[in-house]
Amino acid sequence: MADSNYLLEFIKDLNPAASENGRKLEKLIYEDPQSACINGRVALEAIIDDVIKKEKINDVNFTKLFEKVLYLDRYGFLTKDTKQYMDTVRGLGNKAAHKANFDDIENAIKVFKAIYKVSKWYVEVYSLETIEIPKYRNPQPPSQSNDNKVSDEMINQILAAIQGNVAETTSKPAINTSIDNGNSEGNENKVELKSGAVKQLTKKVEQKESETMTDKLTDQHSYLLRELKKLQESSQEAVESPEAFSNFKKYMHVKRKIQTDLEGILENEQNKIGPSLILLSGSVGDGKSHILSYLKESRPDLINEYRLYNDATESFDPKKSAIETLSEELDGFSDENIDISQDRIIIAINLGILNNFLEGEEQRNKFSKLKEFINNSNVFETKVTAKYSEEDFHIISFSDYQMFELTEQGPQSMFFAEIFSKIFEKNEMNPFYLAYKKDEDRGMNRIIHENYRFLMNEKVQEHIIQLLINIIIQHKLVISARSLFNFIADIVIPDGYAETDDIEWSPLEKLNYITPTLLFARKERSYILKAVNDLDPIDFRSPSIDQILIDLNTLDDWEHTVKELLDDEVSLEWMRKLIHLRRELKELGDKFTYSSEEDFFKSLIRTTYLTSKELNKKVTPESYKDYTTYLYNFSKKNTNSIQIFYNSVKEAIYRWKGSPKKSYIYLSNNGKFKVAQYLDLRPDISHLDLRNESVLFNFKTTLTVAYHGGNAYEKVELDVDYHLYRLILAVLDGYCPNKKDEEDAIQFVEFIEKVMRFGKSQKELIVHIPNEKKMYKLEKNEFGGFIFEKE
Repeated sequence: MADSNYLLEFIKDLNPAASENGRKLEKLIYEDPQSACINGRVALEAIIDDVIKKEKINDVNFTKLFEKVLYLDRYGFLTKDTKQYMDTVRGLGNKAAHKANFDDIENAIKVFKAIYKVSKWYVEVYSLETIEIPKYRNPQPPSQSNDNKVSDEMINQILAAIQGNVAETTSKPAINTSIDNGNSEGNENKVELKSGAVKQLTKKVEQKESETMTDKLTDQHSYLLRELKKLQESSQEAVESPEAFSNFKKYMHVKRKIQTDLEGILENEQNKIGPSLILLSGSVGDGKSHILSYLKESRPDLINEYRLYNDATESFDPKKSAIETLSEELDGFSDENIDISQDRIIIAINLGILNNFLEGEEQRNKFSKLKEFINNSNVFETKVTAKYSEEDFHIISFSDYQMFELTEQGPQSMFFAEIFSKIFEKNEMNPFYLAYKKDEDRGMNRIIHENYRFLMNEKVQEHIIQLLINIIIQHKLVISARSLFNFIADIVIPDGYAETDDIEWSPLEKLNYITPTLLFARKERSYILKAVNDLDPIDFRSPSIDQILIDLNTLDDWEHTVKELLDDEVSLEWMRKLIHLRRELKELGDKFTYSSEEDFFKSLIRTTYLTSKELNKKVTPESYKDYTTYLYNFSKKNTNSIQIFYNSVKEAIYRWKGSPKKSYIYLSNNGKFKVAQYLDLRPDISHLDLRNESVLFNFKTTLTVAYHGGNAYEKVELDVDYHLYRLILAVLDGYCPNKKDEEDAIQFVEFIEKVMRFGKSQKELIVHIPNEKKMYKLEKNEFGGFIFEKE
């Protein structure tokens, strides 16, 4: 296959028509991009027609390529990626067919790559023969004179632009060029080369920004779409480096408590002479690079004296491990050098790497003072340690700064709210809103504009933010700013969207691309949407939702029901169009199919959930509301609420194992008789701290309880997350745990086994015979003998 004349030759025997159009596509990319894209679309349709034939889908009458793709996707024939590649080929093919002056090599290469991916999937799923699939390669330029030949370098530049710039060049740790640690000249050159790549990236980002509103688009292209795409993780704006902070990032920057704390440490260190080590511990994508970029741009007075080590998981020298490199970087903070060192370093580091570094035999002896500082910080303990300082050492734990706050009224997120405001606020300084208005002035109103208007509704924003907080608590998700931006783009822009797509959609098809559907029914697009899918209101049974469904199924006047539920004009218009279509069908003696009605019902419930405070409150489980209240009270050490929770956990322990009477718990719960021991569990709250703040920024999203049997030094702790809390509530309500529950709640099972050791089984036992409703006590007397008597 490596000697093939064209890339799609490998499907020649499986689908000659698709292969031939693939050959034409490749041949025409550089000479006639318009025809190339059209040939790509024809190749796609040939593949899809064969898939429909092979799947024996004979009972559906398709009139458009879009309908075929939608059907195959809806019924599970396509993977997420394959659907997106098909949309790329279809969308760009349509654009090429309808735009007379289409001459875009970049888009032609996109089609070329996408149709290759579709063909690869097609062969893997539908070929009965073994076909060797070649690796993807750049499209071959036609043979030309050297003066006019399209070079591989140019092709790579075009592909780099398509894929979102030079992200690969920033994959290694970014280092401040002011580093001077006596390395060889060769290493200094490496640092300079790295810095040059970052500067080149910065220049590209700045150049791209200048096009935001000044670069005029054709009537078919949207300024809003271009701005929204900057939010996507595939955008060059997603590339983070301490050396690059673009105007877009400046606008999107939101100051968080963690930044205030870091600035406080840096300001205190300004007036000190000597070494300074600041450790920023956390995980990938939690904002370390972004904050360093911001400080380097906006507060150089604080950070210029420091050299930045932005990724302690990598080594600059391929012959050295990350631990060896870290040891060299921190040499100025070794026991031997710290008293004479003038080093000032900020290191972004994973806690696992930090632990491995300090536990190494060589590092244990060389960095004993640093190790003592880390131990004193309790950063490896369950206790919250947001920041900690000792003399020359400082650590800030990103994992202890949540993306939301706890208040007496419930959780909220100033960070999320400000991000939504920056994107959707009606403000002349808002580039997204300016782009929206520019499209509006041109008479452009696509689905992205409708979704954008829908999200301008502050109630909708508030409910989506509460969903995000909910999944952070329930699923223990880490939502970085980068992931949040991508999430917002995902709930405005349909997957694989092109501006001309709207033309093909009927009002019913359009429901697939409105924000409520993109939010709750596109779990394959990101880990955030996957978690949000679990909170889809259509899956929650409540009297309010049941009543909506009853009304829609029994009343003919849907419009009246919709008006009672919705007061948002954008969503009202979505529903009116469907109601109007239903009325027209009825006048023609036709009606909605069951699936069409189901789609309408789902869209209405999801939309109402996002726009109505009343329904949103009724659908949100009471267990979640109670759990977040407990989070606040545990963090504040409010003992009245804590006592109630401790009593619930204690009672659940007895019910989990079974109990013949108060304070006794079964050791064995099988056979004709059961044996129980006396168990006196005593609560301990010494691990909780009293806090006076009304708004809490640093806290755990689990509830830690502790019990002992009389000796507080032997206490046993348990972290109760939301899922375990719900199981505890179920047990208190009479639910009997099964084997799966025990597997899912293994920590709770192990905790129970530990506290069982506090029992008095060595002194007395209860023998319970349930069938005879009899109990006997077996206990030791003062002389070491046993007494067995009926209770």
